[in-house]
Amino acid sequence: FEKPLSLSGLNSSMMVKVFLAQTLNTGFVVTLVNYYAPKAIRVLSTPLPFGQLIFRGDYDDFVRSWYSVVGAALLVNLCINSFTPAFTNLASMAYQSLKRRFKKTKKKHQAQLLELYTNAHFDISARYAQLLTTVYCTMIYSPGLPLLNLFAALYCGIMYWSDKLVLLRGSHRPPAYDAQMPLQASASMLYSIVLHCIFALGMYGQSCTFPSKAVGGHLADMSAQVQTAGYQEVDEDPDKHGLFEKIYLWISGRIFLEATWMFAVMLIIFACMYVMWTILWLVGNSVGELFVPLILRCCSRSLPHRSDEDGPILTWEQVMPHIERTNPPASYRLDRSRGFKSFSQNLHPECQEKREETSSVADPEDPEVILPRDAMELLPGAVPIDDELDGEVGHSDPSNRHAGHEDAGGSK
Repeated sequence: FEKPLSLSGLNSSMMVKVFLAQTLNTGFVVTLVNYYAPKAIRVLSTPLPFGQLIFRGDYDDFVRSWYSVVGAALLVNLCINSFTPAFTNLASMAYQSLKRRFKKTKKKHQAQLLELYTNAHFDISARYAQLLTTVYCTMIYSPGLPLLNLFAALYCGIMYWSDKLVLLRGSHRPPAYDAQMPLQASASMLYSIVLHCIFALGMYGQSCTFPSKAVGGHLADMSAQVQTAGYQEVDEDPDKHGLFEKIYLWISGRIFLEATWMFAVMLIIFACMYVMWTILWLVGNSVGELFVPLILRCCSRSLPHRSDEDGPILTWEQVMPHIERTNPPASYRLDRSRGFKSFSQNLHPECQEKREETSSVADPEDPEVILPRDAMELLPGAVPIDDELDGEVGHSDPSNRHAGHEDAGGSK
């Protein structure tokens, strides 16, 4: 129903949706089930589907027991996620190879054989979605679970080599995608920094799990005022304060600690950057489109102009030596191709002696030397040397080539 304009746009849309679903399932379901939310959130979540199962857990903060229950479950999920996708892809490729080996003789039609030997599609949107899920889950919970960084590194390394093998050996040739997916994925990763800072404030600011002193100076006075207002970390009634009051006390009591003030500063900086980024994006797509033609109209003389006709005009004779030096060969002939070098002697057996004489005079690998057959290719309408040897007359008519070849064979 979105009606994307390109295949890259379709895969980008699928990437975002699969990423959100996987991240919610991998990183947030366990946390939400075990989280004891404020009373206002519990009331609002009651009419929702499965609302009775979330926000009614045993933990309203990152206490020590949270790491032994929720943290352990997250570690197990992400550890399995580091190996499962790669092994699944490799197992699928191995199964396809075994299937071809044992079922190739049972197919009765050419179409069935083509279907059997056609590789599977390389789902690049699923790969990007899995990568984003790993990045987000690692960035969110790594302040209190640093082992997740190791799992993320293992995932990237294993997926790189497995996807390389699957793409080159066991996948159908993908279409020509543009840069929309990698650009969107890299831009989406930037938002994980804000979540990393928020969860770092929550984990490192918990005085029972990570004891920390308050910073000195004016920030220490502000922290003392918050503590005297009735905010306590341990043995507190979860419903003692309202939602907004609890949020204020939670933020004010944790951003003025020696272990968390750096994350607070980083959070403020990146939040301001995201706000400016969003404003510029909105202005650029609305008001900015109005100013572009006005600027081009008023300042057209001062803007630099460049045309393709301004560049130098190169001929094939000038370019061919450069191609031979940098990326040989500069020819479409099979006998000049490295992949067909071992079969070149069987292409025209009657011309082998002539080619040996030519190669003894000029080295075909020398980029500075233009062989006669390459020189003939440069002239429009010219007849290659091998065709001259095939017959003495009738080169323009394909039917006369065989006659000339028979004459040459008879003369021998």
